[in-house]
Amino acid sequence: MTLLFENYRFRLLWIAITLASLGDIVFITVQGWLTLDITDSPFWVGATMGMGGVGMISTVAIGGVLADLLPRRSIIVFSGIFRAAALILLTQTIFMGDVQLWQILATSLLFGISDAMRAPAHMAFVVDIVGEKRVLSANAANFVGLGIAGISAPLIMALIVNSFGIGWAYIFIMSVEIISVMFLLNITAIPSLPTENNSRNLTSPYKTFKQGAVYIFSTNKIRNLIILALASEAFGWAHVSMLPVLARDILNSGVSGLGYLQSASFAGFFIGSFVISIFSDIKWKEIITIVGSAGFSILIIALSISESLTLSLVIIFAAYCFGSVGEMCMATLIQTSVPGHMRGRVGSFQAFAWSINKLSSFYMGTISGLIGVQIAIAGSGILMLTSLIGVSRNILGSTSNELIYDSEN
Repeated sequence: MTLLFENYRFRLLWIAITLASLGDIVFITVQGWLTLDITDSPFWVGATMGMGGVGMISTVAIGGVLADLLPRRSIIVFSGIFRAAALILLTQTIFMGDVQLWQILATSLLFGISDAMRAPAHMAFVVDIVGEKRVLSANAANFVGLGIAGISAPLIMALIVNSFGIGWAYIFIMSVEIISVMFLLNITAIPSLPTENNSRNLTSPYKTFKQGAVYIFSTNKIRNLIILALASEAFGWAHVSMLPVLARDILNSGVSGLGYLQSASFAGFFIGSFVISIFSDIKWKEIITIVGSAGFSILIIALSISESLTLSLVIIFAAYCFGSVGEMCMATLIQTSVPGHMRGRVGSFQAFAWSINKLSSFYMGTISGLIGVQIAIAGSGILMLTSLIGVSRNILGSTSNELIYDSEN
C-alpha cells in the first residue's frame, strides 16, 4: 500500500478505479434484485448479468487492440462517461414506474461493452504507471480498493433502496462514475504507449489482434494462465449472479441478507489483498495462484451446502480471502510475463475471461431454475477444481521466457 503514497499518478488511478468498482458492484447487485423483483425468475436474474457478458465478449478483442493503439487513460475516461450515460433511460423509467425487462437487459449489455473497452486499457495502464517491478504491489492495492468497494457497496445499495427506492441506487452509480472520471482527468505526464519500434507493427486491427493471439497460444505459461483465468471466471466465480436467489430462497434473508453476503465476501477479499499488499514482491506466485484457487473452489462447494446465513457468511468470507490471493498472483504473472507492447492484447484475453463469467450467468440461472441453486453452485465449484488440477502442472513447470516472439508474424 506504500505505493499509493509514493506514486501520485497511481494514487489518482487507484481512487478512480475504486470509485468505479463501487459503482460496478452496486450496479450488479441492484440489477439482480430489480430483475428478481419484476420477474421472480432465477433464469432472468442470470440472463441480466449474462447480457453484460454478451456485450463484453463481442467487443473485448477491439478493446485489447485499442489499448495498444490509443492513449489508455482516454479509453478509461470514455468508458466511465459511457457507463453514466447508459443508465439515464433505465433510471427514468424506474422513477416513472414503468420499467421493462428489456431495458434492464439492454443496460447490462451496454455496461458489458464499456467493460470490454476499459479492462484491457486499465490492466496495461497500471504497468505503464508503476513499472513491472511494482505490479504485484499495484495489483494488491487495486484488490484492496475492490475489497473496500465490495464491503461498502451492498450496504450502500440496501440503505438507498430501503430508504429512498431503487431508482436512487442508479443515481448513485451515475454519480460515482462521473467523480471517477474527474480523478482520471487529473493524471498527467503519462508515459507513451507503444514504442516507435513496436507501433510500426500495428498495421491493422486484425493483424494486431492476431499477433497477440499467436503470442498467447505459443507461450505455454501464458496459455495455461489464461486457461485457468477462463475456468475461474466460467465456474469459480459463476456463483455471484445467483447470490440474490441464494439469499432469498435458501437463506430466507431477503435483500438485507444479500447485502450481508456481498459485504462478507468482499471483507475476505480485502483481507487477502491487504496481506499481499504488505510485500513488495513474492517469489512463489505460481504456487500461491494454485493454492488460492484450490481453497476458493473447495469453499464455494461448501457454500452450496450451507442453509444457515451465519455459516454462509463465514464460508464466503474465507472463500474470497483465498480467491483474492489466487487471482492477484495470477493477474500479476500474466501482466509481467509479456512484452509491454503486447499488454493490451493479452489483457483483452483476460478480460474475455471476465466476460465468460457474465455469460455463465445464463447456465447458472437455467440450472437453478430447473434443479435448484445449491446444485448449480456446487457443480460450478467442482468444475473449477477439476480445471485447476488440469493446468496446475503446466503453470508450475513453465517459464515465462520460452518463446522469442517475432512480431512480424
